[in-house]
Amino acid sequence: MISFKKNFLTTVIIENQILPNSWEVQINLVPNTDSKIIDIDTATDRINVWIDSILDNSMLVGPNEMKMLSELTSPFEIGVHPVPDQPYDRMVAMCLYTKFTSIIEKKLFIDSIWLESYQADGLSHTYAADVDSDLDILRQITEPGNEEYAEYWYRRDPVFFRVNSEGCKLYEQTWSELGMGFDIEQKIDNVVRLNQFKPRIVPGDKNDDNS
Repeated sequence: MISFKKNFLTTVIIENQILPNSWEVQINLVPNTDSKIIDIDTATDRINVWIDSILDNSMLVGPNEMKMLSELTSPFEIGVHPVPDQPYDRMVAMCLYTKFTSIIEKKLFIDSIWLESYQADGLSHTYAADVDSDLDILRQITEPGNEEYAEYWYRRDPVFFRVNSEGCKLYEQTWSELGMGFDIEQKIDNVVRLNQFKPRIVPGDKNDDNS
């Protein structure tokens, strides 16, 4: 079993409230015995880079808010991740499970994800699913019309939306472009860090008891 914890910050929009939030996530992984050690290392590195460079200091929004952002220009610049429902902790845990499972491409298997946020006021969530039977759970619970927001989390590559004065745009890239493809015999030292969109999050009131 491989376990590691990460911390990250996001802004969430829930019930018309814009809330800063901090999160702690623990990912428990089981190596695939058929995988090369270098690929197992690369898979865990992918999770670290995705959290640090794409998820951290971004915004999590539900379908209605994502549609609104897609139609507007913004005076600020921030990375945005659309969630197929309101970004409460349980939904975020399921999205992260789906994304991490896609990122690691069966080089490892996720045993469980534990998630706790500042806004949840001490309430934590553990999400565990069988890779073969439950990976489609996010698709299954997504309401008709919001399928694209579920599919976003199934993409294995480090894609993200960016909102700025030019509108909302999906940025697409591959892990190979970042030097983190599988079956690479030599480590590439200069991994591209996607931190150009990171905003400064100003602490706010802890006024959401339902996340």
